[in-house]
Amino acid sequence: MSMTEYEDAFVFRCDGGCGLTCEFERGGPGSFMACVGEIKDRGWRIDRDRYGDFGHKCASCWRKGNEGILDRPLRRVQ
Repeated sequence: MSMTEYEDAFVFRCDGGCGLTCEFERGGPGSFMACVGEIKDRGWRIDRDRYGDFGHKCASCWRKGNEGILDRPLRRVQ
């Protein structure tokens, strides 16, 4: 898991290996979704694996993980 909830803060950690974190003060109701909106605005990607666990990647790590994805040769599907 790459998000930790504390009594007074939410901490999102990049799963891409760079070690980047985003730390937000915990506010009133709805503050978690406001934090999610902020990291998305910063270019972070949030995904969910087949086990239901969430992953977070900063914009830089997400781009690195997808470099060359369109350069792969196409395969014929019948």
